[in-house]
Amino acid sequence: MAEVKEVTGIHHGKLIVDVSDEACQKFGFNPGQRVIQKHSGITGTVVGVAPAPSVPGPPCIEPGSNLLWISFDEDEGKISFVPNPQRNLKILPMH
Repeated sequence: MAEVKEVTGIHHGKLIVDVSDEACQKFGFNPGQRVIQKHSGITGTVVGVAPAPSVPGPPCIEPGSNLLWISFDEDEGKISFVPNPQRNLKILPMH
């Protein structure tokens, strides 16, 4: 069952995000999990799943397809998506 939360996207305004375990686990992650972006080293927290914005984006992202959204530490609580999160994100160990 979907658990939804309204959040602000870094470039996309308000978004309704499914923050359920079920939605995030389809991408191999859990909501609230700490991750690091492999190519940049930027850390963040998994927020949930929401459709791709209808504005033009990377050619590999089809508008309306579900994406995993992350709140990166440097983005002041705003969220952004990561294309291909299984390849581009690494789960950080819990301390």
